[in-house]
Amino acid sequence: MRVSGARNPDVIDKFCAVFESYWNNEDFRPFDVNEFREMAQREKSPGLDLMPSPVEIRPEPFQVRLLELIELSRQRGRHRNLLVAATGTGKTVMAALSTTSDCAHACRGRDCCLSPTARKS
Repeated sequence: MRVSGARNPDVIDKFCAVFESYWNNEDFRPFDVNEFREMAQREKSPGLDLMPSPVEIRPEPFQVRLLELIELSRQRGRHRNLLVAATGTGKTVMAALSTTSDCAHACRGRDCCLSPTARKS
């Protein structure tokens, strides 16, 4: 998509407002290269045959809120939920956490099904 400040000032203004709201949101934390290196080094303990990813998988605050909504929906008997979120917000991670957190309870003995989907806009 091509957007011009002269032809589409409203689109540019909205883009800037959304970017600023994300940039200043406390749910996100800045990347710290030293923290990343420290975590990677910690995982390289001698005697390990497997090198796990140095990234700790833990939901961000906005993801926790979405996972809570999914759990609430499950408690109300709705087990076919659709999570819609922007690209790069961790939908796959949230789906995995949601499914593994309490799969036995959520599926009630049935086979669990996780269907990540993608849509081309």
